[in-house]
Amino acid sequence: MFGILQVDISVDTFPYAGTTTTCEALYCGVPVVSLQRTKFPNHAHNVGATLLTRIKGMSRFVASTEDDYIRLAVATASDIPKLIELRKTLRPTMLASTLCDGEWNLSRSDLTRAATHLTGVMYA
Repeated sequence: MFGILQVDISVDTFPYAGTTTTCEALYCGVPVVSLQRTKFPNHAHNVGATLLTRIKGMSRFVASTEDDYIRLAVATASDIPKLIELRKTLRPTMLASTLCDGEWNLSRSDLTRAATHLTGVMYA
């Protein structure tokens, strides 16, 4: 994980997006540029974009086309003063987000809703 500290930005892979590596990069203060897939949307292709939109201010790193993805990555890597500031603030911003709020996530999960429904059916 120490190698990530030498990285300026991370570019999310496609067509299959990263999950663990995206979260690790963000936790280490490394911004991730991701591509929102709209032509063939599914969770596996869009998880990077989903993670970024859960962190305040990070949706600006989600591109809508491959050309925008390239432009966004180049622009992000080229703005050193903003990268320095982002490296200082990204971890606490991520930790304060709903992405890292276990209770918030659990209360909205399909598993929780299913268990609540089944409990109601079993004891009705």
